Amino acid sequence: MRKPRTWTLFGAAMLCATLAFGGCEGDDSGGDDDDDGEVDAGTGGTGTGGAGVVDAGSDADSPDASGDAGGEVIYTDVDPDFVMAEWEVYALKLHAPAEGYGQPETYYLWFHPWNPNEVLLNTFDSDCQALAAGGGLPLALDLGAPIDASATTWSTPNNVFLNQGGATGNWVGVTDRFLGLRFKLEGSWHYGWARLDIDATPTGFVVKDYAYQSVPEVGLSAGDGMP
Repeated sequence: MRKPRTWTLFGAAMLCATLAFGGCEGDDSGGDDDDDGEVDAGTGGTGTGGAGVVDAGSDADSPDASGDAGGEVIYTDVDPDFVMAEWEVYALKLHAPAEGYGQPETYYLWFHPWNPNEVLLNTFDSDCQALAAGGGLPLALDLGAPIDASATTWSTPNNVFLNQGGATGNWVGVTDRFLGLRFKLEGSWHYGWARLDIDATPTGFVVKDYAYQSVPEVGLSAGDGMP
């Protein structure tokens, strides 16, 4: 098992400064003014020296292959489960080790411990999408839920809430639920999932495992590939 690496958020802070002339957009509370379930890109993390980007690929076991979803599902177990309980961002790249902040084919899970606490999902790649409900809020899928092209609610997550203060989002007090994800490689969609726990408050989140379908344009179900 590879040892985890952590990057500081200096690069993220510089990106925010470039975009917003000295800071990220958004008010001091970290919320949004339009009540649409989104906060402005880059909000949070820039004022906390201890914050960092945790590489999802570096704290996970080597991927295993499973052929039970119409193709080859590549499964990665995060062992031990990754527990986020401080102001950091977790970089999740389903098909390869993540390489820090602002990278393509990568999702970012944020925890902001303020009032109210919030967990958000973000990407800098328009070809990284998540299954979402109204307002672009990512769904908390049950085991076995289909993740494929037939879904009509794919959305690119732009700092959207999974759980804000136990009131906004579909991830309020859930265990063993799945993000439905898809990303493009060489112009073709690959479908996947990530399994998380997020408590009601929230006080953080837990990343347990993730998988993706290596055959392009072939879907899978939430949990496919799990032992």
